[in-house]
Amino acid sequence: MRNVLIPLALVLGAVGGYLLKSGSNPETDRVGVDESRLAGIERDLETLRAERDELKTALARARGERDSLSAELLAATRADKTAEPVAPDPEPEATDEASVLAKERAERKARISAALKKLRENPMSGLMGGADQQKLAEDIRALGEEGLAEVLALLASDDPADRSAAAMVLMGLDDPATVGPLSQAIMDESDPQTAAMLSQALIRMNSEGAVPALRDAVANSPHEGVKVNSLWGLCRHGDANGVAQALAYYQDDEKVGELRDALGRGALILDTPAAMPLIDAVRKKDAKIPQVMNMVVAYYARIPGQAATDRLAAMANDQDLAESVRQAARTALDKR
Repeated sequence: MRNVLIPLALVLGAVGGYLLKSGSNPETDRVGVDESRLAGIERDLETLRAERDELKTALARARGERDSLSAELLAATRADKTAEPVAPDPEPEATDEASVLAKERAERKARISAALKKLRENPMSGLMGGADQQKLAEDIRALGEEGLAEVLALLASDDPADRSAAAMVLMGLDDPATVGPLSQAIMDESDPQTAAMLSQALIRMNSEGAVPALRDAVANSPHEGVKVNSLWGLCRHGDANGVAQALAYYQDDEKVGELRDALGRGALILDTPAAMPLIDAVRKKDAKIPQVMNMVVAYYARIPGQAATDRLAAMANDQDLAESVRQAARTALDKR
């Protein structure tokens, strides 16, 4: 529309200038213009005036068309805003989602590789647990078999540092799918320390599927550290036969004293009622050690039922125990 109005304006301006020029020399009319020439000029003026009027009419018509088009455009714009949105093409969106997922998987793989490298360099750093270990376990679970494969590859490595690193990762993973590989690695392990670390991963599993592997380790592992850890794991699961074996081990004077104490005192942190016979034996053996006796009180306090209540009452009235221990037992009784 703007291209139409510009030439119209130019034509009207030229006509106006010509009219102004033609009507601005009265002296010439008086001095020597004959009648015929004057008549011709007047006719030309009339023609120009007619053309001017036509141009004005065309200009008005063009402005009307412009206003009409502007109104239609405004109405169409408002209609677009109130119309139902058009569903986007799903293909680009799906492509974007796939790219995001691929990037996320790549980032998880990179974090897993970095964490495993750190553990290979210093396996004991995994004992700190915390947010780093939780994040590593989360990444491995998110990748499923692909994430677990790298850990299991370390478990099968010839390098003890790799196997120790795998043990540290598996301690925080609690994945039933690792029971079989862990059990096999424990039985094949020649290094006592690495074997004990691997058994630590097994005893921390909540799955009942770990119980047969723990029994196998108790019966067949050549390493005492593995046996003690596995007995503790069976007590944690409330396995009656495992508790009986643990009690027998604890009371066996032929066994290494440090390992016996590790088993008995380690059981004090459990909340398994089935472990009570082992706790009773610890209470009898370590009666003169207040710190241990306070842990015994805490164990009984966590266990519901009359059997635990009776034991707390006995400790509260036992004159051979430190007063701090007896007071702890009385406090626990008051809360039951």
